[in-house]
Amino acid sequence: MGRVDAASPSAIVIADRSNHRVLRWEANAAEGTVVAGGYGRGAEAFKLAHPSAVAIDETGDVLVAEFGNDRVVRWGKNCSQGFLVAGGNGHGSGLDQLHGPSGIALAADGAVVIADSDNHRVVRWAKGASHGTAIAGGNGAGDGLSQLWDPNDVAIDQHDMVFVSEFSNKRIVCWAAGASEGVIVICATLSPSSIALSCDGDIFFTLFGGDCVMRWASEASSGEVVAGGNGLGSKASQLSEPCGLTLDWNGHILVVDGGNHRVMRWRLGAKEGVLIAGSYAACDELGGLCNPARLAIEGAWSAWRCELHWLWPKLIRRVVKFLLLVQTQGLHSGLVSLGALLITHLLPYAIPMCRVPVAS
Repeated sequence: MGRVDAASPSAIVIADRSNHRVLRWEANAAEGTVVAGGYGRGAEAFKLAHPSAVAIDETGDVLVAEFGNDRVVRWGKNCSQGFLVAGGNGHGSGLDQLHGPSGIALAADGAVVIADSDNHRVVRWAKGASHGTAIAGGNGAGDGLSQLWDPNDVAIDQHDMVFVSEFSNKRIVCWAAGASEGVIVICATLSPSSIALSCDGDIFFTLFGGDCVMRWASEASSGEVVAGGNGLGSKASQLSEPCGLTLDWNGHILVVDGGNHRVMRWRLGAKEGVLIAGSYAACDELGGLCNPARLAIEGAWSAWRCELHWLWPKLIRRVVKFLLLVQTQGLHSGLVSLGALLITHLLPYAIPMCRVPVAS
């Protein structure tokens, strides 16, 4: 994950849905620059139709999910058109098709994971593949554990677990790799509209028609408001129908405040957010947004740094346990405890750190 603040050169990219474009917005900039689309709605390679989600891969290319064109396309730096990654064969339920893609996430191997909303499934599309593989749902719309109903966003944790928010089921579910059923993680009173995961396992989410960002801490029994929550409005302390979010390296929340056509940065514990993109009204100028959907942060492929940050508390606790076991039960028990840490936590991260490029 990247960071967007005065001390960082990182930037964000925003799916500017009703303007049929994607904007790149530098930290502290007064306006963005078009990096995809911007020529009105259309199905041509140089146009977009209602971009619903964005992601940035290890090379800096921008992947865009288009709800209106039932496809995911890749736009390289300084390119004048996009190239097909997934779908693009008309809307339908075939594995070479998408129907209303609403959210995307990148797996560690570069595959794109797509919330295929109107097909009530999540599909994984490997690099260069001509079709995807259903990895969640795909058994018709419903509330069974093997089903999804209008999935609208996805997120992947460091263990390759896929988290899915569902509009019609008003829940967030987690699917392990190869599983035939999901596990319900959160049941909400309103439909979740977007999700993000912190490095320590907390789930952040927004709600359709809501005025806040919620956090459900790992192992907690309920959620808490961490941004907004002061009624619908455009004040710095308010949000209006937030519909997309991500977290920076410091754990700050970047939230797409859809009803206010802006993006806000919210520090945990703060009573107000800071405007970082857009304004307070719909606009098609480069300084504005119109019904923005989702966002991504440049440098997201250096996320293993975040994983190590998440790991340190576990490492410290295990070392303390090692020393206590050595003192009370002998060296052998202590080495078993420390070895368990190396196998279950450090080893899975050692391999990605060797192969995942780090954005400068």
